[in-house]
Amino acid sequence: MQWIGKLLSLPFLWLGQLTGMLKLPLSVPLLRTAWLLGGDGQVARTTLLAIHHRDGLHAARVQAARWMETSPRAEIAVFAGLMALGAGEVELAEGFLARGQGMGKDRDGLLELLEFGLAGQCGATGSATQLARRMEQQRDLPPVVSRVILNQLLWDAMLDGRHDEARRRAEHLLEVEDMPQAEMALWALAKLHGDQRRADKHLQRAKLASPQKVYFQVLGNLAIRAHADARELLSQLHSLDATLARNAEDFLQGKESLA
Repeated sequence: MQWIGKLLSLPFLWLGQLTGMLKLPLSVPLLRTAWLLGGDGQVARTTLLAIHHRDGLHAARVQAARWMETSPRAEIAVFAGLMALGAGEVELAEGFLARGQGMGKDRDGLLELLEFGLAGQCGATGSATQLARRMEQQRDLPPVVSRVILNQLLWDAMLDGRHDEARRRAEHLLEVEDMPQAEMALWALAKLHGDQRRADKHLQRAKLASPQKVYFQVLGNLAIRAHADARELLSQLHSLDATLARNAEDFLQGKESLA
């Protein structure tokens, strides 16, 4: 009977996706019907995202919590967990992660993304890097998770002064796809070696919004021990994005305390 429900849900799913692309409010009831008919966790997450866009974060979180009580799925758990993590509700996010992991893997691998986010926010120093090293050995990671952990390992190598490893990682990433964070690492390494032309080339290729670009310039300068340049850029970052500035300042203070 389950496959019949999924078959019946398809027209509602397709119409819901189409109306969502057109930003029509009808998208939510259509997607909700597809989820109720088919019971597919990915459709549930798509519906929650549509609710988020139409009605706001609170409405999406309330609906996710209700569905976790009535029709729990790993995909719903990871959505609720990521929303809780984004709101700084770490214990709640950890609870959703545990429930999601108990239901098996979600097809998009976002449970790993939630686990990684929790390790970075509330774990001991280096725990996110340790988790990234373990995950790097997996061969079935979805692209979105793979990009996150490889970027973590790249910048761990940069900030730890393992510049040869960082260069290899950055060049490998850029062989696969455009990766602005890898371009920023190569920008810093070119600056370290006094190759301004190459540094400018990498900086131009890094397609990032201004706050993110300045943030990685701060990290890049820290990685090559150009602390004065990093601090000057940090002042600029404070006027662009206070949260990123605080994160960068934590790195700067840590590096200066070791100097």
